[in-house]
Amino acid sequence: MSSYNSSGFDVNSKDLDSSERHDRLSELPDSLILSILSFLSMYDVVRTTILSKRWKDLWVTIPCLHFIIIRDIHFRYVDFINGALAQWKCSKMLKFSLHLSYQFGHSFDSDIHSWLLFAIEKQVEELSIDLDSRYSNFVAPQRLYSCSSITKLSLAFHDLEIEDKVQWNKLKSLTIRVDESLSEEVMNQVLCGAPHLEELILSFREISKNLNIRSTSLKMLKIDAYTSSCNAAVLGIWAPNLVTLEISGVVYHDYSLVPSCTHVILSLKKSDWEFLPCENFTQVFGSISHVEKLTLSEWCIKLLLFMKDRNMDVPFSNAKFLKLYVHEDDEMLDVFVFFPKLMHTIIDHRDDKDPSYFVAPKHLDTLDYHKAFFRSPSLVELRTVEITWSAGDASIIQVMECLSEKAHKLEKMVLQLRMAGEEKTLLEDIYPICLGHICMFGNL
Repeated sequence: MSSYNSSGFDVNSKDLDSSERHDRLSELPDSLILSILSFLSMYDVVRTTILSKRWKDLWVTIPCLHFIIIRDIHFRYVDFINGALAQWKCSKMLKFSLHLSYQFGHSFDSDIHSWLLFAIEKQVEELSIDLDSRYSNFVAPQRLYSCSSITKLSLAFHDLEIEDKVQWNKLKSLTIRVDESLSEEVMNQVLCGAPHLEELILSFREISKNLNIRSTSLKMLKIDAYTSSCNAAVLGIWAPNLVTLEISGVVYHDYSLVPSCTHVILSLKKSDWEFLPCENFTQVFGSISHVEKLTLSEWCIKLLLFMKDRNMDVPFSNAKFLKLYVHEDDEMLDVFVFFPKLMHTIIDHRDDKDPSYFVAPKHLDTLDYHKAFFRSPSLVELRTVEITWSAGDASIIQVMECLSEKAHKLEKMVLQLRMAGEEKTLLEDIYPICLGHICMFGNL
């Protein structure tokens, strides 16, 4: 039979004669129940009221509110959210998240405003707003930018429009996902108003202007862009305490990076590299040549090898850790020539090759580098190798043979195979190569 809880929401439950059964759920302490409910969406939280008599009113004291709407928003969901907030009685709001993934139009902007203001008035600590920017040019209430209680903030909508001074004095982590890259003025407002910001994630659909990051508190910075409409966009980073830097997506025309971080993740895409002079990429790699930990995508590996053919290679003389995402094993082996002090490497190989061909940067010809690895010096410091490989690809045997030959101090080799079925023949061929090392096999 259908039943309705205090919010008026139909939970479609069966009649459970709990009075005649031992109710173990009701014996759980409130703190544990609330902790469990904090991981659920509010829709599911309200539905749990049928599980136990004691849970009937417990949901109104949950400190974390998650509203997730994955279908076209309409008044039924608006009424549900309004009803849930009206009955909420918790003394402190730890988290508030709103995720709308379908068209909602401007007719609901006032409701969204009221929900955000509710969270702000309750001095929310972690706030996440994710609105599908394809369907709305939503403008957040200005009080959002002066909410001093927020420690973690995630904003995903069309654009940021900041009219007053930003006052995020307790903010430690900030994620911004918008259509176009932020203006220099808005970026300065954000960074100046968040003096204790340690983690910053920026995601743009399109690079349309220069981006400058200046912060003395930042320790982690991630920048991602899908497309570019500005061929002269410059990325500038001045963050003397930065530890981890991740740049992914399309390429900026020019880079100005302060060499402070020790861990860099480069996941650049092909984009329009052919229109950029190779000196641009020498500048990128040169600005991070000091790092101790480096992660490279397939296209970054190709760039390094092309640059080496033109005597523009950049040695990573301090790098002790290297993670590679590769599709072709010959390229993966060749790149080790750049890392003479490498001690630990992780190789993630996938057989779903990109059908598009590699386009070299401007003024750069094609290079045949299949033999480059065999001309490289030995990996004299390499101690640990971790490999994830597709079990159906027998080229792993050659890779392991080469690494065993070059790494004279190799102590540990971990191999995880993505198995579709039994690959006994391949494992039998690999086993003799691994003698003398600690080798583990996994099934992913």
